[in-house]
Amino acid sequence: MSIVITCYNYEQFVGEAVRSALAQSYAPVEVIVVDDASTDTSVEVVSAIPGVRLIGVPHGGQIAAMNVGFAASTGDVVLFLDADDVLEPTALAQCVAAMADGVSKVQFRLRMVDAAGCPTGPILPRHKRIDATKFRRSSQRQGSYPTPPTTGNAFARWYLESIMPQPEVNRGDGEGLPVLLAPSFGGVIHLPAILGRYRVHGSNSVGGRSGVMMFQDRIDKGAVKAGVAERLMADLLGIEWVAEHILRRNPIYLGWMSSLKALAPDDERVADYSLSILRLRLAWARLCDVHDSPGTRARGALGALYGRSTRGQLP
Repeated sequence: MSIVITCYNYEQFVGEAVRSALAQSYAPVEVIVVDDASTDTSVEVVSAIPGVRLIGVPHGGQIAAMNVGFAASTGDVVLFLDADDVLEPTALAQCVAAMADGVSKVQFRLRMVDAAGCPTGPILPRHKRIDATKFRRSSQRQGSYPTPPTTGNAFARWYLESIMPQPEVNRGDGEGLPVLLAPSFGGVIHLPAILGRYRVHGSNSVGGRSGVMMFQDRIDKGAVKAGVAERLMADLLGIEWVAEHILRRNPIYLGWMSSLKALAPDDERVADYSLSILRLRLAWARLCDVHDSPGTRARGALGALYGRSTRGQLP
């Protein structure tokens, strides 16, 4: 089994990430670190830890680094660990135990922590129990489903071989395509256990960039990812998945659009939309969320209409 860590200038975090990968109760596990031309001491930090394969690459972004790491890996199950996150010791063992024929991905929940590693409250995804058989419907209709960030997903190698190397048109958002497409290629298993820590800090949060820049970036990357997914769905599975139509129903994307419209109404990405229309679309998308209870759907829709989140976090 393989854990691939991609790193760019995370000297303060990467050592803990690597040690958590090496401390897995499952054995054997290969740990590969792909350094994306870090300019800090990340390479020195990793080099000082035995039992790790370190690969240096020219700076090309997370997707390029993931492609290199996957190509170098040999495990039947592959987990991409962000260099600022941490795995609990039994994470890989539980994922391997849950993996079965026809399963493309096993996912688990992550506890959000701050830069110092202290819990901040939220769990991703918030659902403890959920019907993962509905993930395919959600991903193909709305382009999303309840899923953790990169670290909380373990992929079957046969599935990743179908879609990788990923097109390097979107330097960030390395988790996007493997996570989005997984339900269409096979089953997805959702583990209720919290088996990792997702670190939010200045470099990867709202605090790292202005709100306008953050939403612009996410909207642009979301549109690119949807376009690539459209081509892959058609070419590999023969499924008609029209990116433009999917994004109109995607609650995450609509949340970004609504937020950007409120902050910068003349931005070219949202200039042709009214804030009320975007909020109505977002409200409807949340009402149609098959993974939530009727009460949660109603609260989410009301929150969208009034321009606030009812889930304690940005959409």
